[in-house]
Amino acid sequence: MITKAGALSPRRLILSMAILVVSLESVKGQYNDWDEKYSNVRIQYNVPTNTVLANDMTGKESKADDTKESRDRNKRDSREDQEARCLFKQFKKVHAKSYLARSEEHRRFSIFKDNLKKIKELNADERYSATFGITQFADRTSKEFRRGLGILPISKTGRVSPEEVETEEMEDVKRNGKVDEEFDENYDCPEPISAIESRIAPRVRPTPRNCSIDWRRNNPNYPSIDDQGTHCGSCWAFAVAGMLEVLLSSKYRKSTKLSKQQLVDCTWDNFKCKGGHIPPALRMLNVNGVCAERDYEYHGRNGSCRPRAAIAKIDSFTEFSGSSRISAALRISPVAVYLGVHENAFAFYRSGVMAPQYCPQTDVKHAGVIIGDCGDSWIFRNSWGDDWGSEGHLYIKKGYCGIGTYAFSINSGRLLKV
Repeated sequence: MITKAGALSPRRLILSMAILVVSLESVKGQYNDWDEKYSNVRIQYNVPTNTVLANDMTGKESKADDTKESRDRNKRDSREDQEARCLFKQFKKVHAKSYLARSEEHRRFSIFKDNLKKIKELNADERYSATFGITQFADRTSKEFRRGLGILPISKTGRVSPEEVETEEMEDVKRNGKVDEEFDENYDCPEPISAIESRIAPRVRPTPRNCSIDWRRNNPNYPSIDDQGTHCGSCWAFAVAGMLEVLLSSKYRKSTKLSKQQLVDCTWDNFKCKGGHIPPALRMLNVNGVCAERDYEYHGRNGSCRPRAAIAKIDSFTEFSGSSRISAALRISPVAVYLGVHENAFAFYRSGVMAPQYCPQTDVKHAGVIIGDCGDSWIFRNSWGDDWGSEGHLYIKKGYCGIGTYAFSINSGRLLKV
């Protein structure tokens, strides 16, 4: 009942006050429960009451920072992924790469991405005076690269015993549990390949120009660089044939290509694509000679020896050691050498002068031909094709990689059919 003054009647006033008291008691109870709950937290972590709100805000800011860092990382990873996809597509086209199954292509793409990181690290290392980039080995693991070199372990007598031959079977590439990434052949690159390559190798280091000896100089018939392939350890055959080819091109003023496959199939005391050594191949050139490339083409795998008419022979050769003796011998003949290999630096070399920081001096696994002396560096003729390195050649500092430990020159070589 409302009075004339608009006030509540005594009965309703008492009822309203009772409701208010009950409400206040309920709120107080909730507050006590909350205070007891969070006071325990404050006691446990020794957090003052007035910092609870501040810490809550700090946590939100920390989460925001983590989210921003995650976005930046994802953006960076996305860009690297785009680069890898563009470059892998170009790589397959340039090197005529094809894979038997999609799963194999995915695996090779994942290995390719790993190797891109290695190339960037090499180019960022100020200790190197060389430039590194994508080569035909960019979809291969280090283990696969080493398998294709070809110089067998050298015993104390300088000969190879059968137990020294590595008979390891090819096995699936283990990638430390990494999951292979899918590659889409129809991926459209959002920018020119040249722009991406300039980021991979921002500095192109020059090669020496003032070389006292260079067997390419004034020799328009200098023989082309051959590729031994990635599945045959035949560098020893290419080194011996290459040395004689260069010598004959200068002597007869004509380009002569000799059969590396005949050396692989017919050289005694070597193990074909499983590897070998230079002296047995030189002895074969001395006794039987070697036929023309066109008569016995290279296949990059083991084969049975087939008789073919020789077109070139050598009368004798010399084995020696030491950088000074290499320089002296270069005036008469190119020089075949063994060398140790730092797989990443050698696999991805493009230009400049190589001075590998971790190159083995005694564990020699590769062979090639020294065709030039540039003062403090050699010009090394390789057998990985003319699109590797500096048109198939490597400039390497003297005193590195065991070059000069084992060296061979031809005293006299001749064409049987001029």
